Amino acid sequence: MRFKALFFYKENKAYSDVVREAQELVELLLKAVLRAIGVEVPKVHDVGRTLEKHRSLLPPALVDTLDDFVKVNLILIIAD
Repeated sequence: MRFKALFFYKENKAYSDVVREAQELVELLLKAVLRAIGVEVPKVHDVGRTLEKHRSLLPPALVDTLDDFVKVNLILIIAD
């Protein structure tokens, strides 16, 4: 639903809502990854440090793109 909402907000030129929803979407995705590998999810928006700390537990496909996900999450947090 959140992903579809991004397109709705963009089509209606609600760009601040696009940024907010995108940030929440990326944050929830990264927190789901932490839960999937059995790591307690911190109660902060930026979970990049926690993901880096547990990099060895991540599947190889995610390790290859982790830096990009963490960077995008941080950019969206700052923009929000």
